[in-house]
Amino acid sequence: MISDPWFYLAAVPAVMIAGISKGGFGAGLGMLAVPMMALVLPPV
Repeated sequence: MISDPWFYLAAVPAVMIAGISKGGFGAGLGMLAVPMMALVLPPV
């Protein structure tokens, strides 16, 4: 389990943004989810 608080600080909003955009309400906001996660996790 990841215990880094920065991970959760970025992951929770990123997952919520991705979910809202998949539901059709966020339009282009889904593009922000991946860069938000890449700030705290290595992209590889």
